[in-house]
Amino acid sequence: MNLRAPCRADAINVRLGGSLGTFLSIATLPRELIERPALLEGLLVHWFGRTARYALDTIDGSLNWLLEEYTSDLPPQNLNGWQLGRPHNLRWTTGIPSVPALEVVTLLSPSEQKLGAQLAKRLAIDDEAPAKGPFLLVYFSHNHHSIKPSSRAQDLVVHVTDHAIAVENRREKKWSWIFVNIDQIRLRAPSIWRTVTDGTLVIAEVTAPNATTAHRLVVIDPRTGSWIWHDDASQWRLNASELIIQHDSFTKAELHHLLSS
Repeated sequence: MNLRAPCRADAINVRLGGSLGTFLSIATLPRELIERPALLEGLLVHWFGRTARYALDTIDGSLNWLLEEYTSDLPPQNLNGWQLGRPHNLRWTTGIPSVPALEVVTLLSPSEQKLGAQLAKRLAIDDEAPAKGPFLLVYFSHNHHSIKPSSRAQDLVVHVTDHAIAVENRREKKWSWIFVNIDQIRLRAPSIWRTVTDGTLVIAEVTAPNATTAHRLVVIDPRTGSWIWHDDASQWRLNASELIIQHDSFTKAELHHLLSS
């Protein structure tokens, strides 16, 4: 995106980093725009619309999940053939699950710029991260496409988009995002294949990162947001007492223990 201000020979350039396989793009905001907040706000409204502007404390829970995932420094741990996912804080919302709208966030304060710098490393263009902040962050949430019920047990209903999973507690009339599949080659093709739940676990077969045919199995605790995954999901089933993957079996107690690790 380019802007040529009056009485200025050089254009102001705002270049969003990201790829076709990510929901997020990020750009450094030039000093000339930071020093003129009214101009910056007007340009953001012109580029994205007034309703797209959000502060970090008002963003959608799926965007918050992505920010936590992209900025975590914790490496995955391997336990008994399972990889432990990074912990996430669930954001419960009243109502029923819905796909969020386009969200645009400016990262201006020192703590926000620290977050932006971490994101910039993950969302670099041609392996080149944007320069130091302040930053502009854009969440292209339309890539979820739609949301629909997928599985149910008692009062817990699992909803899926093409790339994310939400759970709805119909008794308490609230819901939360619990998983977003990241690092896909393209977002046009769905990466969430199917889900099952017993009310205490949500199990999903998803496309593995940077793949089109290989699948992995993700197991999520819908109460805490803890999750684990197994890289071989070619054959699996959940019965009353255990999860069977190929020739291996894992009791529900074992899965809950892994999720609490």
